[in-house]
Amino acid sequence: MLESGPGLIVAPTEIFRSLFLSVLFLAFGLSLRAQTAAPAFEVASLKLSTGNHMGWSIGGSPGQRTFKDVPLKECIKMAFDVRDYSLDGPQWLDSVRLDIVAKPPAGSPPSLFPKMLQTLLVERFKMTFHRESRMMNAYALVEAKGGINIRPVNNPEAGGSKGAFGSSQGLLWGSGSTMAQLADTLARELNNPVQDLTGYTKIFDFRLKWTAEEAPLVTAAGTQPGTPSDPGPSLLNALQDQLGLKLEKRRLPVEVLVLDHVERVPIEN
Repeated sequence: MLESGPGLIVAPTEIFRSLFLSVLFLAFGLSLRAQTAAPAFEVASLKLSTGNHMGWSIGGSPGQRTFKDVPLKECIKMAFDVRDYSLDGPQWLDSVRLDIVAKPPAGSPPSLFPKMLQTLLVERFKMTFHRESRMMNAYALVEAKGGINIRPVNNPEAGGSKGAFGSSQGLLWGSGSTMAQLADTLARELNNPVQDLTGYTKIFDFRLKWTAEEAPLVTAAGTQPGTPSDPGPSLLNALQDQLGLKLEKRRLPVEVLVLDHVERVPIEN
């Protein structure tokens, strides 16, 4: 026995048990913090662009991404997966151009790149933000008269979050898609909110082809939303004839990213 105080006797095993538990809890806490830390690039260079601002590009290899003369607004949209209508921030976001060279940690899946870019922008621009729901004019994706004309895929496990999508002028296609993902693809094409209200839950492939017309009006998130322009009868007809779906104009809640604070000059390397 060990005497650890007046009238108090403590066995050595109790001391060792307490030390062991303290070390265990410390290790667990460090491990938990490491697991919950925001994804970040292994190395990243971010500078204000000195280019001629005639155009911007994003390229690179699997192990590195290179941004040249890219507007801060486009970087934010990519990092937070928002669009013009769902981003509320300063008017000058388009005027700040960036050159970025970023290297993700080895073995990082491409799906983590937006989160890593988000971490970089938050740190370098001292960015704070929140998300909120706002009512605005949008499109509801609903079942057309005659029913949905979509055939589910034979292997539904191959779809969902791993679905593949593509687009070109007048063409949208998806493999292993959900109806919510089709709505999101249409929203990207129209640059207006589109929400799935069909209730359709199966995984499917789709191909939608129409005659491309003029782009619709963009509705800014920070202003009183106007009426979304019609995507054109050719797209509406194609959506109904080929997929048995239609778009209806409605007032719907849309999640908006609100930038509470963002520095105009970033912390460079």
